[in-house]
Amino acid sequence: MDVWYNYYSNSENIKEIVKFCRYREVVAIKRLRDRNVTLRPLKIFKPEHLEYWIKRALTGVKFDLYISNASVKLPKLPCGLKNLREARKIINQKWMDWIEGRDPDFVTGFDIFADIDIDDFSQRGQAKEYALGLADGLKERGYNPQVWDTSRGFHVIVMGRFQPDFCVKVVREICEEYKIPISLDTTEKPYVDIAVTGDIRRIRRCPYSLHSKTDKPMVRYEI
Repeated sequence: MDVWYNYYSNSENIKEIVKFCRYREVVAIKRLRDRNVTLRPLKIFKPEHLEYWIKRALTGVKFDLYISNASVKLPKLPCGLKNLREARKIINQKWMDWIEGRDPDFVTGFDIFADIDIDDFSQRGQAKEYALGLADGLKERGYNPQVWDTSRGFHVIVMGRFQPDFCVKVVREICEEYKIPISLDTTEKPYVDIAVTGDIRRIRRCPYSLHSKTDKPMVRYEI
């Protein structure tokens, strides 16, 4: 656990992570020996917010940190570990109100997001090739994609305010053009998990956070 303690004790690492948590629903999953424990939702706008949760609930264990693919206008939430259930009810209601058209301002953005998933580390080279191909296709269409190495698979992201069905359409078209397999066409990884791309409330791994299986941070791949 020295790697984890040193990494999350570094204030610069905390600052980088927090940049991606603002205006997102944040979820932490504690990886315990016999079970996983989900902490949801966390509201993190400042370094001290993340430091609070690490010290209060995540010290001494490995955990994975996720953010919502959609950017949202988070309401005031009750603070503290004991109030997470109440906070979850509030967020769930906000999502329901948005879906049913009662709160159109709750979701402020939705990113094009593609997860190139693997089963084995030997597949990373092929997954990287698919990610770069997808990024090329997005650039050809005038977008500014980011490629992130999760230390297992790869994420391709275009920040924006898109519609989920449009995201699926664009990703599917590029995959067909570049002969990149998608989850609906094959069960063998690596592939682009197209169901993830269109999931309104999808969470994705938070950049610069550590991966519980590899002990490595998610970092941006320069393209």
